[in-house]
Parts: sequence; C-alpha cells; structure tokens
Amino acid sequence: ETLRIAFQKMMKDEKASVKGLLIQLRNWNGEKLSAEEQQDMFDGLKKVNDLHSLAVFQHFFGQDEAGASYTAALQALEKESRRAPGRYALCLSDYGRWLASVGQPRKACAQYEQARDVISNENAAPLFHVTSWCLDADSRRKLGEWSKAEKSLKTAQDLVKKHLEDRKSTRLNSSH
Repeated sequence: ETLRIAFQKMMKDEKASVKGLLIQLRNWNGEKLSAEEQQDMFDGLKKVNDLHSLAVFQHFFGQDEAGASYTAALQALEKESRRAPGRYALCLSDYGRWLASVGQPRKACAQYEQARDVISNENAAPLFHVTSWCLDADSRRKLGEWSKAEKSLKTAQDLVKKHLEDRKSTRLNSSH
C-alpha cells in the first residue's frame, strides 16, 4: 500500500509513459510477470531515462543488472543533487538495500551514511533517517558489528521519540 501511494505521488510529476507504466503496476495483483512483460517495463523506463526506477524494478524482480542501473542512476542524479537532494538520497539508500541483498553489507552501510549526509536535516525527513539507521543496523548485524548495530538502532529510536515529541508540542501550541 505504501509503495502504491508513493507511486501515485510520483505519477503526478513524471512523463506520461512512466505514468502509464505505474498505473499498470498499481493494478498488478502480485501475479508473476513474464520475462517479456518485465522487459517491456524496463524498456519504458530506459526510454524516458528513469534509471532509478529501472534499478528499483530490476532489484524487485531479482535482475542482476540492478547494480549497474543503480550506478548509472547515481551518476545521473549526482549532477542534480543540489536541486533534488531527496531523489539522490533515496537512490543512494535503495542502492544500499540492493548491496545488502547481494551480500555486501559494508558497502550498504556506506551508502546509507552518504544518503543521510545528503539530507542532513533530520527534521526535514525523519522517516527517511529512521529507516536509514534501521537498515544500517541490520547491515552492521550481518557484519557482526553488534555495538555499532545497537548504536544505529538507538539513533533510530531517538529520532522517532524526538519526532513524536515535536509533533505533540506542535499540536499543543496550535490548539492554544
């Protein structure tokens, strides 16, 4: 459901061909897509040069090409990272997830750290930071770095508490 909502928001800003592709995805019932259907999806994303979405879908469908697509997407997004830091940070984080899924947790941790650096203001994107710290903790656990994993989880918990306290105080101040 979260993925569907994210795609709905993205559809408002993307080109019509990507919009059509995402509408098809929204209507997808989880049935296995044929290799031809997957390739059609990949070709559509290449056509409009949406390399990040291409990488995410390749990752989702277990395609080995996802790593190369993430690298290409990051190179393209890095050029515009000052104008769109959120897109760049999200791609870094997604690449980290892919690295973790292919048994490279140390490299994944580096991607999560870089992503958090791109969006350094934790108040601007608390959910992003919480997720990033949790993913970092999981990768640290896989590396056997238990104290670092615990520290990452503690940081995530602290961010959640701070965000909830900030929201509560904002509500109280606005009701007076």
